[in-house]
Parts: sequence; structure tokens; C-alpha cells
Amino acid sequence: MAFHPSYTGPVWRRPMVARDGHETDRAATPLELFFDLCFVVAVAHTSTHLHHAVVEDRIAIGVLSYVLAFFAVWWAWTGFTWFASTYDSDDVPYRLSVFVQITGA
Repeated sequence: MAFHPSYTGPVWRRPMVARDGHETDRAATPLELFFDLCFVVAVAHTSTHLHHAVVEDRIAIGVLSYVLAFFAVWWAWTGFTWFASTYDSDDVPYRLSVFVQITGA
């Protein structure tokens, strides 16, 4: 992680620094992998509701609710993933916000 060399503030909160655009072979952190896995589970959960709606012959309402729920989950995942890959922030507020995002999904 790249932090400003003259930063002398608290260790638990670090300034956001833009990620180097020429960085190669960046591996995902365990927190990022867990974040993605939780969103996979959220999409699977919405798919289960779609399945039940189709089985109960409520296709229109099932498809509509699935599309709305999928869009909400996908939008949250896309926005937070974009933020995580744009900025190199791995401090306590960032990690807490990741868990808030997971809980919301």
C-alpha cells in the first residue's frame, strides 16, 4: 500500500491515495474476496425468490422483484468495487464501511 511518506496521523485512519494506474499483478485481499462472496450469496438469494415465484405461478411479480433486487445489489457492488480499486484505502473506517455494505446486501 502506498501512503504519503510524511503522514504522521493515527494508524487507524490513513489518507486516501489514488492507486497507481500502472500497477501490475495486484492480488485481491481476503476482505475483497469475502466482500465478493457475500454479494454472490445475495444474488443467489434473490434468485431463490425468483424460483419460488415461478413455481407458485407468480411470474410477473417474481421477475419484477428479482430485477429490482438484482439491480440494487449489483449497483452497490459495482460502486463499492470501483471505489476500492480506485483508491488505496485500507484503514479502519474503510473496513467498517465494507462490513456495513455487506450487511446491507
